[in-house]
Amino acid sequence: MQIRTSSSFVALATLLLGACTSSGSGGSSDAGLDANPDATGPSTGGSTGAGGSGGRGGSAATGGSAGRAGSTGTGGSTGTLDGGSPSSDSGTPDGGGSCSVSGTDLTTDATHQLSGLSFGGDRLAFLSSDLTLTDAPTIDTVHTNGTGRTTIYTPTGERRVNALITHGTTVYFLELNDDPSPMQELFSLPVAGGTATRLGAATFNAARFVGADDTSLYLVWDTDQPVGAVFARIVETTGAKATAATLENVATPFYPQLSGDSIYFVDSTIGDPITTNTYGFPKAGADVTPTLLWTSNDTTDTCYLGIGGLTATPTKLVCGLFGVESHARTGGTGAVVVPKDLTMRANEVVASDAENVYLNTPPMDSTSVGTLQRVASTGGAITPIACDVRELENHMADGVFPIQNEFEVIVGGDQLYWIEKNVSTADTTWTIRSAAK
Repeated sequence: MQIRTSSSFVALATLLLGACTSSGSGGSSDAGLDANPDATGPSTGGSTGAGGSGGRGGSAATGGSAGRAGSTGTGGSTGTLDGGSPSSDSGTPDGGGSCSVSGTDLTTDATHQLSGLSFGGDRLAFLSSDLTLTDAPTIDTVHTNGTGRTTIYTPTGERRVNALITHGTTVYFLELNDDPSPMQELFSLPVAGGTATRLGAATFNAARFVGADDTSLYLVWDTDQPVGAVFARIVETTGAKATAATLENVATPFYPQLSGDSIYFVDSTIGDPITTNTYGFPKAGADVTPTLLWTSNDTTDTCYLGIGGLTATPTKLVCGLFGVESHARTGGTGAVVVPKDLTMRANEVVASDAENVYLNTPPMDSTSVGTLQRVASTGGAITPIACDVRELENHMADGVFPIQNEFEVIVGGDQLYWIEKNVSTADTTWTIRSAAK
């Protein structure tokens, strides 16, 4: 399954257009959307695009770990990290500004691609995919202090796990069966290990996880007739499936996420004219049509909605690439959080926690490093989280296809966790890392 093309990709050609102003073209309020849910914020750590599945593809790296080049730069944090010239691989972040904050390596792998990162209490769960394709992807865990990496599930025969999410102490995963035309089946498994249990008899086609709460799992998949997307709600104990929302004449949803009592996502219409829009709907919906909250205008908006990332805080929806912009959870005009600056590498929105938004400034090239940073959803000083970050791993569709600008970054407890890949040598390595949020 290929991701359906949207105008998000066309927008790449227009990145150098537009002024540093905030806009957002309105969008009506919907009483079904929670304008201000409880202060606990997104469910289970609120990772952007939760549950992206791990792929079997990727670089065919073999051999030992390439290691992390360069030491962390000296000097105190500037707090803003704006401007300046791109750095070499010395630990100084691209975008300028000296920074002494480093992430912690938890586990590194040179023979398996790591993806689908999810937080479950004192453990992280993820997919480990053999780069030689000899073995099926396994579900592995590692303690949040980096010890005790363990494989807790290995598929049998031709079966393949291609998506997972963790809630509490349980891992939920989708596994392709070994039918001639494989379909996904839903299972649960204790994060500490044990026996996998199939949930219900429903099957799915190229579904991905949106989020989880104490009673339900939320999935989304594309449809061909009619062209569009379906969001489903699955009872965690029985696997019973109900359609929560349906949207027609759109491409593949991007940045789908559960926050409070609502689900939000970005999508592009199919046909003429093509528009990129933010949508929302109540998670308890019964086959509702998602509400269009606002339509992107890449010429005037502070953020490039289609390719820059979206995250939900308890009071706002925040998007960003070269600039960062917030909207009410019910839509409306945007407010500037970080002014748009096309001289920056990027301010990609990758996650949120309460009213804190986490941004990624990627490295200039394979030999340099980037930064993960934090800013309040209302704006203000930008605080560095880690300034020695390699290329972030993408979420995967069907366990194979990288999803543009959705990254493996999650929040759990008092830490930010992410997967990065080091492509500075012939032997690509994947590392799960952490830093105080």
